[in-house]
Amino acid sequence: MMFICDRLIESVRKNLLFKAGFSFVRVASLSAEYYVKNDSKTEFGYENAFTKKASTELNWGGIFGKNKEVFTFVGGEVNLDKDTNFGGEILLGINVKKAITKDIGLILNAAYQYNDKAMNKKAFEENIREVLKSRGEWKEEIEKDKYKLKRYYRGQGLRFKGEETLFSGVVDYNHKLFKLQSGVIYTAGYAANSNNRLESFLNLKTNKSNYDIELDIDHKFKYERPDTNKDNGTYSKGGRLNIELSARGNVGNLNTYNKGIVYLGTIIPSKKDYQITSENEVKYTINNIELSTAFNNKLAFRQVEKINPDKLKIRLQPELKLGLKYANKNIDFETNGLIKGRVDLKKEQSKKIEIEGDEYTKDNNVTNNNTDIKRAISNIYVDSRAGYKLGVFNFRLAGRYVGVVSLKEKSKDIDAYNQYAFVGPGITYESKVKELKLKHSFDIRYEIGYKDKKTFSVINFWSDNRQEYKVNDKLSLKGEVNFTSSNRFSFIDKDSDKNEILLLADTKGTVEYKLNNKTDLTSTLGLKTISLFKEHNQNGMSDNNKHGDESLHLDVKYAFKVSNENKVTYQLNNNIDIVGRIDTSFAYGLKSDKLYESLTMIKRERIGEDGIITHTEGDLKKIKEDEQAFGADNRAILLISPSAELSLKYLNDKLHVKPSLGVDVSAKVAKNQSKLEYKAVNVKARLQVEYRW
Repeated sequence: MMFICDRLIESVRKNLLFKAGFSFVRVASLSAEYYVKNDSKTEFGYENAFTKKASTELNWGGIFGKNKEVFTFVGGEVNLDKDTNFGGEILLGINVKKAITKDIGLILNAAYQYNDKAMNKKAFEENIREVLKSRGEWKEEIEKDKYKLKRYYRGQGLRFKGEETLFSGVVDYNHKLFKLQSGVIYTAGYAANSNNRLESFLNLKTNKSNYDIELDIDHKFKYERPDTNKDNGTYSKGGRLNIELSARGNVGNLNTYNKGIVYLGTIIPSKKDYQITSENEVKYTINNIELSTAFNNKLAFRQVEKINPDKLKIRLQPELKLGLKYANKNIDFETNGLIKGRVDLKKEQSKKIEIEGDEYTKDNNVTNNNTDIKRAISNIYVDSRAGYKLGVFNFRLAGRYVGVVSLKEKSKDIDAYNQYAFVGPGITYESKVKELKLKHSFDIRYEIGYKDKKTFSVINFWSDNRQEYKVNDKLSLKGEVNFTSSNRFSFIDKDSDKNEILLLADTKGTVEYKLNNKTDLTSTLGLKTISLFKEHNQNGMSDNNKHGDESLHLDVKYAFKVSNENKVTYQLNNNIDIVGRIDTSFAYGLKSDKLYESLTMIKRERIGEDGIITHTEGDLKKIKEDEQAFGADNRAILLISPSAELSLKYLNDKLHVKPSLGVDVSAKVAKNQSKLEYKAVNVKARLQVEYRW
């Protein structure tokens, strides 16, 4: 009897264990997400010689747990360049985010990536974003702010700088009185450069008496291989230390913000900078009025080799801001003022502290043609605008002023006070009548300036005009005409012997037609043009590549680009879409679309807090890349690009397959010729496969 009971109990126990195990497997399966993504590209071309390029990228990821606590991924890429050289990437990693208790959370990361000329430089980051999006933690707006993006990734224990190895751990502690986050991030690049980097941080947030207080401490050790850097990084000098303490609060209508930053390039002096920064802001709001003021200051002891009061390099950067805003139903007004300075001082042995003039001739991370920033010792900037709404009309008046005090080149003496004013009215008309939408705007600005002991005057005006009309349920029409004109005339600019007109104009028309429930047609015709008109009152050489202070990057006085884009979308069934395109463009002298965008922005904004606005570094880089692709010896390029793409979705949209094929055929007109001749042909094939379950 006892034997039978024992067998029965054992049978029940095994059955329960089996069911429990089965339930665990079932729950684990239900609480898991997987994805597989493959992206294969092939390109063949001929331009003077046969070229080929191919790559395939495969990524797999799995997200496990009821709360998606565990994420693991594996990926790789293989590519072949035109010289039959192989390259690629291997990456794998794991991310764990676990709530240890109600108040304590833990994040762990371990990853490895080997990169040998991979075409996709962001594969690691793209895989990580998969789990961040799945957890509902990713926000697209973070990408727009580099500082916030970097801080966000740090809080996740992540760093994307191309290092091979990443190990990190982050602890979150949410107490009712404060929030604490502390972590360590270790990265290393053994095969690439043998560099090692260890970052540790602590972030504390609390609230006390209507004040949000935040303390952030960040410390980094870095080792660099001897043949890449003489000082071998910061590890032997105690590392780099950054401490930030901020408080934001409000008492009634008064809002305050205070922040202090202490930065040590290395704890032990090693020719790095030591900086102390303070930021202080006050805002007062009453009814429809907002008053604000801020005083910021940065004190830097530069290139400190050792603690020696007889040898100092000091940079002082004070900044004062004032602001006023008013708004009601029909009227709005805003003005902002800024006064800032930059004083570089030095002291050597028994000499007195004096201005270090050499620092004012260096290129301080700005475009080369803006000398105001490099030589500036002080700036005064005012930006004001007022608006009035009357029915469908919006009237505005805008004005900017900047004054720049600079040092003379190769001197410690104050140079002339360069100053610029940019002022004028504008009007916008916007209405919607049934299916017709209209928006028209026109602005005019007068600029007067004094630079390098010469006065100049410029009249800029621009207009944007857009119209949308829905004819019926099948046909929609869209059109726009925009232009910007920058004008210098000798009769108002006494120091100029020439009349100059720079005209930037673009127009675009789009027809959208729904043939039936399955077929959509879209056709767009566009034109961009840059024209430079010059008339000299005196004989002399002229620079056709300059207008005022701005480099135009033009080889001809009249440059244009005509483009036509045609797209057909056909839904074969609920799972299959077919997209066909044929794009055609002809560019004469206009080598870069980014150039047109940048010049338009410059002529409309014209003045910034540092002086005359020029191409940004990012825009300038893109412009030069486009110029290289266009060809220095070419005057015009004709490009015809037909392509076709399939979109296939199956298994309740879990499987998505997108094959595509395209051809780029280009012809050119060389500078010393007038006829069109063959330039190049490129065939591009791509297959994207994505499966999620």
